[in-house]
Amino acid sequence: MTSRSQSVSLGQLLLLLLGDMAALFLFAAVGRSEHGMAFSVRETWLAAWPFMAAWIPAGVATGLYRARAFNRSYGEAIGRACLAALIAVPLALALRWLAYGKTPFTTFAVASLVFVAAFASAWRLLFSFAARRLRAY
Repeated sequence: MTSRSQSVSLGQLLLLLLGDMAALFLFAAVGRSEHGMAFSVRETWLAAWPFMAAWIPAGVATGLYRARAFNRSYGEAIGRACLAALIAVPLALALRWLAYGKTPFTTFAVASLVFVAAFASAWRLLFSFAARRLRAY
């Protein structure tokens, strides 16, 4: 039997997924902007979807969608997000290569890993903080 603090409600799960996808979309939008590309929802989506598609199985594999990923500590929230990024980014780069024929450069791979981990960690830290505050009431 799991305690309330160990289980994730459907609402929490949906919010986590939505936040993860938003963080990855924002990562793609910022990346495109940094390369002088105009904002376009379509083009940003085309850049983001491989990362989104890879993120979910990586998140499931690393326990990112379990309560312990955000209930135990802020470090746990960040650590699990970084672990998921270590798995998701290489998968995303492979998907990008298969879908678009774009061979990832080492600098792009490293930058993607660092910034996906940063955007995901920021979101997960925010979620963990909010979840702890709400539990306090």
